[in-house]
Amino acid sequence: MEHVRAELLLQGDVEAAEVLHIGPEPPPESEEGLYSCDGPAQFLVDTCLGRDVPNRSPAELGVRTVAVMEAAWESAHTGQAVRIESLAASPA
Repeated sequence: MEHVRAELLLQGDVEAAEVLHIGPEPPPESEEGLYSCDGPAQFLVDTCLGRDVPNRSPAELGVRTVAVMEAAWESAHTGQAVRIESLAASPA
């Protein structure tokens, strides 16, 4: 989500919809607040390709990510929704 701009799709129909560009008040100064979300996606691609990138994510995030990706893979092959069990942290 870019914090500088939000887009609103009306009517749920892309062809009939109107896109409104809503800016914050007061307007941001220069590039303040811009975030493209490219970093996390690029990190995932680099990691999947085996590139040497620093991983500063907590281990719990890795466990949850693998669970979601495994469920997505299974769902794609079976055509069914796949439940992901709760991954509550175990006591230390």
